[in-house]
Amino acid sequence: MSLPPFASWNVRGFNNPLKVSMCKDLISSHNLKFLAILEAKIQPALAMDPWFSHCHKVFDNELCCDNFAFSNPGRIWLKWDSTAISFSPSFISSQVIHGLFSSGSSPPILLSVIYAANQPEERKLLWDNLLHISQNINLPWAVLGDFNCHRFDYEKAGGSSLSLGRLGELKNFIFNCGLQDLSSVGLLFTWYNQRVDLPIHIKLDRILVNSDFLDFFPTAHYKVDSPFGSDHSPIILLANSANRTFSRFLFKKFWLNLDGFWDVLLNVFNSPNLASPISAFYNCLKALKGKIKGMNWSSSNFLSNAILEAKSHQLQCLNALQSSPLDQGCNSNLNLANDRLNHLQMEWASWIAQRAKSYWLTQGEDDLGFLYAKIRSRANRNLIKKISSIRGTITGHHNIARELIEHFQTLFNATENFGNHSTSSPVGNMVPSSLTDSLVEPFSDMDIKAVVFAGKPDSAPGPDGFSFSFYQQAWHIIGYKVCSAVRHFFTTGVMPKGAKATAISLIPKGSHAVNISDFRPISLCNVFYKIVAKLIANRLKPILPHIIHISQAGFIAGRQSMDNIILANELLKVFRGSQKLFCAKLDIKKAFDSVSREFLLNRMKLKGFPDKFIDWIKGCISNVHFSICLNGSLEGFFSSSSGLRQGCPLSPLLFCIAMDGLSQRLHHSSFIGLNQGSFSINHLMYADDLLVFGVASHDNLNHLNSSLRLFSEESGLFINPTKSHIIFSKSVGNVDLLASILGSPSIENSLIYLGLPITYNRLSFAHFQPLLSRLSALLEGWKVRFLSFAGRVQFIKFTISNTLAYWIRGAIIPKACRKIISKLCSRFLFLVISMTRNCISFLGNLLLNLKIRVVLAFLLLTRCIMEFAVPLFGACIILKLFWVVFLKLDFFPLGNLPLWLLLNSGSWCVILLCKTRNFSVLRWRMAATSPCFGILGFAGILLGIIFLMLLWLVVRLWISFLMGLGFYLMPGLYISNGSCFPFLWWRLIVWTGLVLLSLPLKILPLNSMIIWMMLVGLNSFGIKRML
Repeated sequence: MSLPPFASWNVRGFNNPLKVSMCKDLISSHNLKFLAILEAKIQPALAMDPWFSHCHKVFDNELCCDNFAFSNPGRIWLKWDSTAISFSPSFISSQVIHGLFSSGSSPPILLSVIYAANQPEERKLLWDNLLHISQNINLPWAVLGDFNCHRFDYEKAGGSSLSLGRLGELKNFIFNCGLQDLSSVGLLFTWYNQRVDLPIHIKLDRILVNSDFLDFFPTAHYKVDSPFGSDHSPIILLANSANRTFSRFLFKKFWLNLDGFWDVLLNVFNSPNLASPISAFYNCLKALKGKIKGMNWSSSNFLSNAILEAKSHQLQCLNALQSSPLDQGCNSNLNLANDRLNHLQMEWASWIAQRAKSYWLTQGEDDLGFLYAKIRSRANRNLIKKISSIRGTITGHHNIARELIEHFQTLFNATENFGNHSTSSPVGNMVPSSLTDSLVEPFSDMDIKAVVFAGKPDSAPGPDGFSFSFYQQAWHIIGYKVCSAVRHFFTTGVMPKGAKATAISLIPKGSHAVNISDFRPISLCNVFYKIVAKLIANRLKPILPHIIHISQAGFIAGRQSMDNIILANELLKVFRGSQKLFCAKLDIKKAFDSVSREFLLNRMKLKGFPDKFIDWIKGCISNVHFSICLNGSLEGFFSSSSGLRQGCPLSPLLFCIAMDGLSQRLHHSSFIGLNQGSFSINHLMYADDLLVFGVASHDNLNHLNSSLRLFSEESGLFINPTKSHIIFSKSVGNVDLLASILGSPSIENSLIYLGLPITYNRLSFAHFQPLLSRLSALLEGWKVRFLSFAGRVQFIKFTISNTLAYWIRGAIIPKACRKIISKLCSRFLFLVISMTRNCISFLGNLLLNLKIRVVLAFLLLTRCIMEFAVPLFGACIILKLFWVVFLKLDFFPLGNLPLWLLLNSGSWCVILLCKTRNFSVLRWRMAATSPCFGILGFAGILLGIIFLMLLWLVVRLWISFLMGLGFYLMPGLYISNGSCFPFLWWRLIVWTGLVLLSLPLKILPLNSMIIWMMLVGLNSFGIKRML
């Protein structure tokens, strides 16, 4: 389905004939049929003048609508071509015109054109009006215009940054109305203040749509055009039907329940094949793919049609029962019809879940609606409409494919010959001789089977289209040939190019992806290749801790990213002193894509890897061919000579071996890092994320620059200075001169490392803005409309809790930030739009007595709203209490605190850090401070404080546990008594009693809600049964 293109433009006054001419040019260039003119500045008296209206016509057969009666001067003037468009306004105010938009055979949509006021207080009335409109909408809905506010930090450049409250204004409106941003192309910013000295660019104009809109117009997007004659850019909505392209073959799980699939599979794999084991296996897959495509059940349309037929048959059986309700044959037919319909609906739900890739959902009736909506939203966002390059704007599927193929072909084929540099990096630690034989031991069939069944069933397949679920479910038929093919590779070290062919999937980094750099390339490897790569990776993992420099924490057993984050925070504390130091965060340009394969293989040979193992690695990473996955179809097939594939199980491990060359070069060079006594450190790594610490002097930075240059010449890994940043200590004076040596800009006291802020000052609320923006983006309002209560609980557990857990491990989240997180999560969990059945019915149906309902609703909602969003804080602070105290020790002089005292503290984090960092943090802290207290006296005070805090937290946790246990026991009482009232009274007694008990102690029991959900296993059945 499609809509004629229409636009919205803030013209800053429509009284000038020049503005009329510009609007006509815009209509002509984009073939518009509808134009919303904002900030028209038209006096109501002029609008009534026929001659004025005639002079300001922009369409030949024009009809119009305005809000001049509600504002003086007029603000919004809608004009459309009456021969193609019909628009019927239903609500008009000073800031919005809302009505029904229809065009020809296209389905009607609801259209709201807004020009928001400048002041937040005045815009509140606009949000309230649109929220009221959204309550009764059951059609596709689009909201477009000038919102006079932006949503995210990156949507404003220049000027002062807005507070979180101001940013939350538009976010709250979008959440409450269940809308989402439509994907866009063209310019990012839509407004410019026209000043050269203090420029400000903001995205004020946008288009928002509901999920129904994407259901009817899945390829819809809008273009931000170039401004001419106004400080605002026009936005043009384009909802044309996309040209259908040939979609690549993808294995569908519902085939496994069809008898026809197994017949085809047996016939294909029982056919004789005289080729090599790998070629024979892939010949079978190719033949199987061809036969499946010829079957009528290969498409998902087979399921949808079968469901319609099953419903029709069920209706016939029901009609037959009306005349003979006791006939056994009719009842038997109805049971069979019901069973077939249920079976088909389960298969359809499985197919939808496979497409949506939301494995945490219960797949209930409400959750399937969420899956549909997620598929539509993701498809609209991932659709590549046009791209910008040095040649200009590229449109059309074939033109875009040609541009992408040329880009990645250049990227994966380095023109220079790296890896044969005359001055190679020092070798460093070599593979222990006792472990070399274990690397090349033969693999058994059980090893191969274990890898197959450990794979994620619905992970994205490679170019051949077969996922892990196919290998797992069909293992009893194909297992022998798979094992034979895998053993053949490890015997010969040769893999056909078709087996290790890779599809590059482009994932947009945001809703406005225009340049190729705005997309994140992910390599989709064939499952057969993943099996081989995973077997090699399992052999390689135990070796890496022995040969990789201690500064590398990425993908090495026993090392964690949080170790580097905490250690970096500690090292930055020294920057407050008088030493002249610097910390450089260096970005490696296209790290995985540009590393030299020859350099990697040479490093492995120097480190003592067996030749046979190196041949296996060479067979996996050499002669790799790529195709581009563009809007569902595979385009191109080109070779590569450099780079490692992001998505291959081997790539991160091999990349660590390559980066070890830089670690060894820095370690053995003249570059001076941070030294204090016997402790020395000059860099930290997590894969390609590099932090360098050192003395801030001209000579030292030249030594660093020289080491980086030599490493780049031999490895093909170059530093990107524009994305790198440097922090200097407070005592450094010539900051700009020193920063110019590396060619990177210097910044103030903080930077982002591994996604978390690190600074030598105290972390402020502003440092956690990325976390709040991330949570706000995850907790979008349209998701609430489709998720049941159990689904929302699981969504928070599997998405929000993981994000919070990552931040908690590396930073102490401020109280103000925790309150905002609590509000976001509680709003998502409880405050459902328009108070529909998902919010009220689970209380209203159970709580029969009005007084009990009021009391329990108050207790339940207040406790959960305050506590649910941050359930992990209590547990994490207990587990990491000692480390939290350690982080704050800059306020206490430690002196010569004995190591055994720390190692016997029982804190897993301290013990792990000591093991992986050889007491580096502890030595640094002890060497950097001077003793002021006696050792035993300070140790006693510290242990006493820890004991009291642990005791206090344990008491609070036990109270929360009792409350959670009370909730857990309620379903048993409810079921055993067969009555609702004992269940209700039990809940009332548990809540009121424990809350009253906690008040004299000034303890509000934390985390009771999460403990309750942990006890019931957080499964949909348990939660729904309780609620």
